[in-house]
Amino acid sequence: MSSSNTSQKISQTKFFILWPKASASIGVILTSFLSNHPWKKDGGLTVINHPVLGSLVRETEYLTSPTTTKGKKRTLKREPYLPIISPIIDGFLTLIYLIRARRRFDICITAGIELGLIANFLKLFGITRKTAFVVMDYWPRRYESTLMNKLYYYIYSWCSQFSDFVIDVSPTINAARVRDGIEIDSKRLIYAPHPIEPASKSYPPQEQLLPDSMIWTGALTPECGFELVINAVEIVRKTKPAITVHITTYGEFPDHLQKAIEEKGVKDNFHFLGYIKDESEFQEAVQMCRIGLAPYAPGETTVKNTAGVGRPWTYMRNGVPPIITRVPADSWEIEEAQAGIIIDYTKEDLANAILSLLSDDQMHENYRKKGAELSLSRSSGPVMKKLLSDLGFIVEDPETNIERNVEEP
Repeated sequence: MSSSNTSQKISQTKFFILWPKASASIGVILTSFLSNHPWKKDGGLTVINHPVLGSLVRETEYLTSPTTTKGKKRTLKREPYLPIISPIIDGFLTLIYLIRARRRFDICITAGIELGLIANFLKLFGITRKTAFVVMDYWPRRYESTLMNKLYYYIYSWCSQFSDFVIDVSPTINAARVRDGIEIDSKRLIYAPHPIEPASKSYPPQEQLLPDSMIWTGALTPECGFELVINAVEIVRKTKPAITVHITTYGEFPDHLQKAIEEKGVKDNFHFLGYIKDESEFQEAVQMCRIGLAPYAPGETTVKNTAGVGRPWTYMRNGVPPIITRVPADSWEIEEAQAGIIIDYTKEDLANAILSLLSDDQMHENYRKKGAELSLSRSSGPVMKKLLSDLGFIVEDPETNIERNVEEP
């Protein structure tokens, strides 16, 4: 949809964001964007976040932001993740919160097939007028079981077809979906890349960075390539004995990775920071490191072939050059902008890239500057305004409340 088709101001709209509680993504940043808009109606924004599989943060969060100065927030501690049962509990808790709120919505924006199912059932019952289904990744093969895969794709297809809008965070997702026989009407299909919130402060000069430091943020699942980091560190420490990988993630550190670190004799080279909830504290942890790691593992069935990845953009926003493989489409943009080092998925390639960035200050500084410049293309304000416009809403200026054409510079 183009912005010329917009018909309703966001200040007159009731939004419901039903989101998986994990790292920053479209739903989280849209919540922040809308929360800081001068609402004219009570209940202009309602948010429910449910915990995801593998997350250390086991709580459901309910938030209403009728204005920028008044709002309510409730949290409920949740059970350890239970297949089938936990998604059912998500649905019941959502209904309970909405019954208490006694509120109907113009649009529900959600992600993941479990929450997508809930959102579309809410539309069937008239609680929301429209739904938007955000697709952050697309799995060529989600489960080993053929039966489970068929069920997964049936639900995924239903969520995609029944939603009023499908929002892809990567331009490669739709081609993979079509290949599997799931076609979305182009009038309902929207592309919105992972938005990046501006850094709260400028990144520090080189001399203030932690020496020989690297940062890892986010998931530790096999497709993310942490095993390669362990193998590369074993090589790098021969030249740089103090090399340290700082790790922050919303999940538990897997036992098999801990075992691999100990077997390689590199335990002292890894520093586990855990989950950092405070955004300014998280940004500081990233900014103090010299290198950002994103060595996604290749493979025909890896989700990273089509997923939009936020990790390298978080690094670049904070002045940290990324090292990334060619697996996700984002690597093309980074390579073209000369904003990071692109490697093959080998421990030798990764080790050489690490040593280059640790040893060459001029190269490092060039990557920092170009990365920070490239990250501006994902700035949350313009991305959110364009997304809301494509969804059919008039985006008003937050300061003056005057309508603005979001396609203007």
